[in-house]
Amino acid sequence: MNLTTLLNHTQKKAVRWGRSLEKVSKATVSGLGAKEPVDRLETSLQEFPAYQKLKRAAKAVAKEIFPQELPLYKEESGPYKVKIHEQTWTDESRARDIPVKVYYPDERHDKSPVVVFSHGLAGNSLTYRYLGKHLASHGYTVVAPKHVGSDTTAVLTKTPVFAFTQEELKHRAADIKFTLDRLEDGSLPEDVMDNIDLNHKALAGHSFGALTTQAVAGVVARDDQGQQIPLTDDRFDAFIAISPYGDSLPTEILGMDTQTYGNINKPVLFMNGEEDDLFTFGKGPMAHNAPFLGAGSKDKYQVIVDGADHASFAQVIGLYDSEVVDMTNSTSVAFLDAHLKEEQPAQFYLADQLSEVARSRDSQAIIGSAC
Repeated sequence: MNLTTLLNHTQKKAVRWGRSLEKVSKATVSGLGAKEPVDRLETSLQEFPAYQKLKRAAKAVAKEIFPQELPLYKEESGPYKVKIHEQTWTDESRARDIPVKVYYPDERHDKSPVVVFSHGLAGNSLTYRYLGKHLASHGYTVVAPKHVGSDTTAVLTKTPVFAFTQEELKHRAADIKFTLDRLEDGSLPEDVMDNIDLNHKALAGHSFGALTTQAVAGVVARDDQGQQIPLTDDRFDAFIAISPYGDSLPTEILGMDTQTYGNINKPVLFMNGEEDDLFTFGKGPMAHNAPFLGAGSKDKYQVIVDGADHASFAQVIGLYDSEVVDMTNSTSVAFLDAHLKEEQPAQFYLADQLSEVARSRDSQAIIGSAC
């Protein structure tokens, strides 16, 4: 990397994080009231004079360097106040607890499509809350089960090696199925169940959650004897896989057949970072393109976010990369509006505007057979 490239790269990184400072106040959806400790922490950042000074400077610099950015689809929080409910179900057949966190729109008068979200390795109830809140503010009910065999506690106690296994992939798929079963049984509070639209459902996930999503969507996993493991669930209408994997160390460990991406035949959105080379067998970020290239769906999309790496899509505490968050929130809502709600403006945005919008932000978007 020459000096000019390095300087440009450093400048872009500085502006991205400056923009994150400028936008951190949007982390708490209006009406949530910052009830969670982590939301109170994020909100309290705004009270520091140094933060306010940095925020103003970042906003001014961003306007100078990126004056041509095109507007994203529903980038701002939606019209609904967001409520959160938490409870724990127990799958007696596996003696396994399944804690769930539900983000849902308050006082919605029409039906709310469902998004089940599968967290990554070492995830917990706080990671990815930015997406849960954003989707709920736009009218979706997001149900996020915690996979207790590969969550934060499991990784700390078992190490990542023993939490990232084919056995845990099977448990994760079973967690997803059990979650849907409980939703169909009406096992959430009345104010949640009254508005749920179980006829329109999507499954989303990041990293290990993306691999789980791909398996549930139809990608084959085989045991040591080469026998196919039943992991699919046909009840979902669409899928979102964030930081997915093609042929790589993770798919090798899980026994996933990377020649079966063609089995994904329902609408699917893939998102990954241009700098994500985590566990990719030396293939670099290109390993994350294979699922999109191989998917059999005629309604498939891939967004490659500028400057993002594997962990950029998670949210643990405090600040985050706002460009990644904005692109993830916006594209996810557009995809769900188009394929769960069948809304024409979203369909038009995906088909005719997404690629140009992504390009204006130094990112890439590939639509359908355009690859």
